[in-house]
Amino acid sequence: MSQKLAVLRSVKFLKRSTLDLLYKVCVRSTVEYGLVLYWHSLKQTEAARIRQIQYRGARIVTGALPFTSQSKLESDLALGTVDNRAKFLRLTIVHKIHLGLTRPLIRNCMPQRNTNNTRAAGCYVFPKFTSVSYKNSFFSFYSNFGQNYVNLLKMNQIFFLFLRTS
Repeated sequence: MSQKLAVLRSVKFLKRSTLDLLYKVCVRSTVEYGLVLYWHSLKQTEAARIRQIQYRGARIVTGALPFTSQSKLESDLALGTVDNRAKFLRLTIVHKIHLGLTRPLIRNCMPQRNTNNTRAAGCYVFPKFTSVSYKNSFFSFYSNFGQNYVNLLKMNQIFFLFLRTS
């Protein structure tokens, strides 16, 4: 990752909009590739390292001095925090899985959909006895998350509208 930031640093004489685009294409896309899978299970030090990568990239793009506020840089570039980005990506993946817009293998790994018409039963039927490794897996975490994704969609509706306009 530091090599990609070094390349970005070497062309810092370009326009800010070009640097912003290069950061999003080269650095942020690499970080976000595994963010959906691993963000919920990262240690605090690992999450801080990912936030630090975004901070360094934002400093390069804006030409800001060291010790500039990370939140101000993120709002200036309209990047959003890594935490919010992970939540947004997770929400879109769960939405795609729930609608069946993913590959069949992923749908087969998820718990069975609840066919009862009761709202209290939730979206998925979970197995009664599960191992610890299943409880810590991607599919268990996201199917638990998917139980409330409709409510989360309603809460994040403003966020989706913002992303469409920008």
